[in-house]
Amino acid sequence: MSKLNQQTLEERIVKIESQMSQVDQELADPDIYRDGAKVAKLQQRRAKLAEELTPLEEEWANRAKS
Repeated sequence: MSKLNQQTLEERIVKIESQMSQVDQELADPDIYRDGAKVAKLQQRRAKLAEELTPLEEEWANRAKS
């Protein structure tokens, strides 16, 4: 992870946060819950994005302390 330069790290964080926001917007639509398979897919996508985001945020926080 530390191989990323600061700009690339921040760009990846912003990109993942944006994708998570899009998923959240879809999940906020009550009509989406009529399609259980789509809801499950969106929830899985969000979990995967969160899993990718956590180490990036940790790296960013570690660099901020330095």
